[in-house]
Amino acid sequence: MHLAQSRRFREFPEAAGEVVRVNTLAAFELAQHALSAGATHFIYASSGGVYAPRAEPLAEDAPIADAASMTFYAATKLAAERLLAPFATRLNLVILRPFFIYGPGQDRSMLIPKLINAVNFGDLVRLAGAEGLRLNPVHAKDAAAAARAALELDGSYTINVAGPEVLTLREIVEEIARHLGREPQFDVDHDERPADLVGDTRRMVQLLHAPCERIRDRIGELVE
Repeated sequence: MHLAQSRRFREFPEAAGEVVRVNTLAAFELAQHALSAGATHFIYASSGGVYAPRAEPLAEDAPIADAASMTFYAATKLAAERLLAPFATRLNLVILRPFFIYGPGQDRSMLIPKLINAVNFGDLVRLAGAEGLRLNPVHAKDAAAAARAALELDGSYTINVAGPEVLTLREIVEEIARHLGREPQFDVDHDERPADLVGDTRRMVQLLHAPCERIRDRIGELVE
């Protein structure tokens, strides 16, 4: 089960080599090791960032982002998916595509902790359009349950891992502000259309786990 990622995933091109080694080369080498060790399953955590953003929920067969719009991080994840694909003839290969995992102890540079910091310190949160993008973040508890269940699957699959509720960025920030007792500050670009990233969870529910942890119930543990 390869869930690792480089902490320097945003540092392109300075840390490009490290990100490729962790996201892509290590995935390939671990799959080779899985075969030699007699493993039956290989689980790889890719990213929902490989999809082209759109208004409708992104099912696993939705279009992949084009090269011009894909981040380097997402490109390394997609490259690993392509390298791993032939191993599906020898292993039960499950590609997980998480959408904005959050939970206690998360690095403060990630989305939800970053928004908490912005509200706490009175920084502006930029919104594309009045509400900002729509997304369905997944709590670490639900993501872990999905990863565990993937070890029981027979066959090879690509499966989104996302949360049970779709919220706008404004709604998430306002919920954080309510818990902190602060007034959120927004920088709204009314001319920009938000690039929604909502993962379709039907396959996740059918094959792995029905996500149940909601941001409104979990924000409290993150702001304390």
